[in-house]
Amino acid sequence: MCCWSNLQAPEVEMVIKLMKSSSTGSTASTKSHAFGYTLVLGSPALLRSPAPAGASVSTALSAKAFRGKKVHGEYDIKVEQAEFSEINLIAHADGNYVVDIQVFRNGTKVVRSFRPDFVLVRQHSFSMAENEDFRNLVIGMQYAGIPSVNSLESIYNFCDKPWVFAQLVSVYKTLGPEKFPLIEQTFYPNHKEMFLEHEQLDVCLNFGIYGNNFAVLPL
Repeated sequence: MCCWSNLQAPEVEMVIKLMKSSSTGSTASTKSHAFGYTLVLGSPALLRSPAPAGASVSTALSAKAFRGKKVHGEYDIKVEQAEFSEINLIAHADGNYVVDIQVFRNGTKVVRSFRPDFVLVRQHSFSMAENEDFRNLVIGMQYAGIPSVNSLESIYNFCDKPWVFAQLVSVYKTLGPEKFPLIEQTFYPNHKEMFLEHEQLDVCLNFGIYGNNFAVLPL
């Protein structure tokens, strides 16, 4: 997960550019608000510099990273920041959707609903830790058609590292080992198949493939 202190100007410009392209053809009469609404998914606790007194984290981020930026030269950019665990959403097949957010700002619980025009994801959407599976929210955003960085397709695909490696294997087969070398790996659908093939070898089991190594057991 990245923190906002590492947010660089090119990333801000990329968000604005994609917001422009995703809102082409929209007018003030068709928008539900007179500004570009960006939802940032990532923990405010990662910020290295505190928000100004009396300002929420999201307000401080908007002023710092997106100050003076506009979409189509008309819409200011308003930022809401939350973690996956702090939001919920409902999406309809006709394109209507709403995101509910419940966060604590300066010790005060803030509850509100809004329609983000864009999502900047700076938080893992899936972990093997308890209550850290937010793939349903990623699916909901895709169902709603909300544009995002990175793309919601890539975020969902990267929830499973073996699936990502399978895509690399496809490139490997196309380009060959000299142009696209890969570390040798073997995929097993379950641990039983591993023991059947390598029962005479020393084995080290690593529980957790998503950045959370819960246990490493030499056998």
